[in-house]
Amino acid sequence: MSRKTLYIVLLALIVILGIAGWYFFSRTTSEPVTDVGQGNSDLFPFGSNTSTGSQQGGGTVRPGGSGSNTIDLSGGASATKPRLRKVSDDQVSGAIIFPKGNSTLIHYMDRATGHIFETDTDTMTRIKISNITMPQIYETLWSNDGRELIARYLKNDGATIQSFYGTLPATTTINSSVEGYFLPANIQELSVSDKKIIYLDPTEDGVLVSAQIDGTKKAFVTSLYSRDWLLDLANTKMALIGAKPSGLVTGDLYTLDMSTGQRTKFMTDILGLTGIIRPDGGAVFASAAQGSGIASAVYSIADKKLTALSLATLSDKCVWSVADKDSVYCAVPTSVPSGVYPDDWYQGTVSFEDRLWKINIVNEETDLLLDPSIETGIDMDMTHLSVDASDSHIIFTNKKDSSLWVFDLNR
Repeated sequence: MSRKTLYIVLLALIVILGIAGWYFFSRTTSEPVTDVGQGNSDLFPFGSNTSTGSQQGGGTVRPGGSGSNTIDLSGGASATKPRLRKVSDDQVSGAIIFPKGNSTLIHYMDRATGHIFETDTDTMTRIKISNITMPQIYETLWSNDGRELIARYLKNDGATIQSFYGTLPATTTINSSVEGYFLPANIQELSVSDKKIIYLDPTEDGVLVSAQIDGTKKAFVTSLYSRDWLLDLANTKMALIGAKPSGLVTGDLYTLDMSTGQRTKFMTDILGLTGIIRPDGGAVFASAAQGSGIASAVYSIADKKLTALSLATLSDKCVWSVADKDSVYCAVPTSVPSGVYPDDWYQGTVSFEDRLWKINIVNEETDLLLDPSIETGIDMDMTHLSVDASDSHIIFTNKKDSSLWVFDLNR
């Protein structure tokens, strides 16, 4: 074979391989979204799902709507400021997102130092606004305006739970002063709804009390006869309470009238049962163990109706919309390994790879909003979701490393 003929053959092979490569990659870069319909309609308490390691995260995506998982690579504004942005590389103990003037701000506490930071979601500029140091904070709860907080940690003795109430000035600057004091020691369960809190009194077994977020105006609500309770305060009138969830123990959920202390049981004897109550007290998003996996449902308090959802996730991975009372935002695992839930996830023996969905609880329509692995190339196990008052941004913690992220819901 002459050298000229050899060149022609090699050139032809290169062209053929190039065409084949283009065809392969053009068919595999878009990840399909599976519609699983009512795959979990045999929900707790109506049945048992015995499948293991099943694919989750189905539902429907409206073409051209907010559920599109298209990535904008046009080089426009979204390329210079991604929809999904990291707020902090460091471990965060708790954060809140809120409007202030024409801006949307994030306040969060660094877990290792207790320093408080402020970030503007538009510019992503960050300033340290606290001058206090409290190491090893494991939980920080915030008022809606980002000014008041309760930071919780273990003392050096490893046995005493401290709850520090702090308040920031109306105008924050670098190293603003934080004024505050300690609430009673050893408060095990505490829930915040803006300026109101409920907690189990550490000095009286099973006594549930309410107070202002600063601990003042303390009032008796009811006696629960033990300290092993889940608390979720909806507003000043209603709360959700229940046994702490475990996939090895059945539990119940109750609504609690804050003015009378009356409990109303609406779900009972279900493994791994937990939930979050809507801020107006009208509905509960619930999750539970189902076989070796998870199931999710919504309970309407007014209609006394339980509706199974096609998307299965833990209630800890959801937050109710503020602007649309019929919607909830949830991080939904793409798959759920066989396990004991929620125990295995709480203990860190199982980690998920999530997508963010918006679920309408009336018509059960679902919108896929975000796949972090597509946006960033990083798999995320999303928790501690919080949305601002206009539903323009949502923040969450990646449980894999406790980093804080913000997602622009309007893009």
